[in-house]
Amino acid sequence: MDSKAHALDTLVGRLVTAQTASKARFERDLRDLGSLGGRLQQAQARLRDGAEKRLASLSGLLESYSYKGVLERGFVLVRDASDAPVLSAGALAPGDGISLTFCDDGHVSATVNEVGADSGAPQPEPQKAKAAKSRPTSEAVPDDDPQGLLL
Repeated sequence: MDSKAHALDTLVGRLVTAQTASKARFERDLRDLGSLGGRLQQAQARLRDGAEKRLASLSGLLESYSYKGVLERGFVLVRDASDAPVLSAGALAPGDGISLTFCDDGHVSATVNEVGADSGAPQPEPQKAKAAKSRPTSEAVPDDDPQGLLL
């Protein structure tokens, strides 16, 4: 019976060693999992912050392309009866119904009374031609120029 007891003791020892190693491995894996979970949360926060910044940037870009920015500067959007934008006065005729849209999303319905060139608008004054500056010639009198001839 001695050999069986010794074999049993050896097996019990091996099982205790395996259990201890397994427990240590489990605790190490649990610590690693906690560490990886923290790193995953940090990475997720970085990705979310980057996506939020990109979305804000694209939102600003979209706003800059919007016609509403032009309306905020005092212009109006003119649409015809079929709700299509009117791009020139020549596309309208007297009696046409139009809609004017303002920056506050308010709109006014109107009827075209007259179509033609804008004769009532102030015309820019023609610019006067500037007199050409006279350049000194090489024949300049040295007494007239305190620096003398440069070239």
